[in-house]
Amino acid sequence: MSEVVFLFHFGNNRGDLMPSYMQNDEFASDGVNLLVSLLVRYPEIASLAFEPRRNSITMKFLFLQLADEEMLRVNFLEESLAAFYELVKVRPLLCNIQLEFEGKLTVLNVERDVATISKSEIVLLVTILREQIQGLLVSDIVEQQLEEAGFHEELIENMLNSIKSNYGGQGLIGIREEGRVLVFNK
Repeated sequence: MSEVVFLFHFGNNRGDLMPSYMQNDEFASDGVNLLVSLLVRYPEIASLAFEPRRNSITMKFLFLQLADEEMLRVNFLEESLAAFYELVKVRPLLCNIQLEFEGKLTVLNVERDVATISKSEIVLLVTILREQIQGLLVSDIVEQQLEEAGFHEELIENMLNSIKSNYGGQGLIGIREEGRVLVFNK
C-alpha cells in the first residue's frame, strides 16, 4: 500500500504554525483529498497538478521509451477520448495531450479543465493506457482491497464535484516517490 505524506507551507502572516490548508479551508482540503485519492487509486498516474487559475488538472504518466508502434496507441487514446466526449455529450473547455521525451522515459501530460472532467473519463484514460501500452507504463505496484478502491472511487467523485462548484484555494502538486504520495502547495 502507498504511504501518503502531506507537505505544505506552514504558518501565515499571523505567525501561527498551523498548516495553511487546515485553517478553515475546506476547499484546499478537497483539492488535497482529490489528488491523494487519484494517486492512491491509480498508481499509473505519476503526478498531478491542480491549477485553480486555469481551472485545470494535469495528469502525468511515465513510460519507458515509446517506439513508433506505441506512439500510434497514444493516438488511439486521443480518438477514444473524442468518442467518449461525443457519447456523454461533453465539450471539454480544455484538453491538451502532450508527449515529452526525457532520456529513456516518455512523459505523457494530459491537461483537462475541471469543469467538464469526470471520474469516468479518468477511469477510461488510465484503462486505455494500462491495456494499450502494456509493460511500458511506469506504475507503483499497489495492492488495494476492493473495499478501499471503492472508497477512493466515491471520494474522487465527491471531491471532483466539490472543486467544480467552489474551489478557491491554491494550486497543488501531487507526486509519487518511493511508494509514497506527496502533496505540495504550488
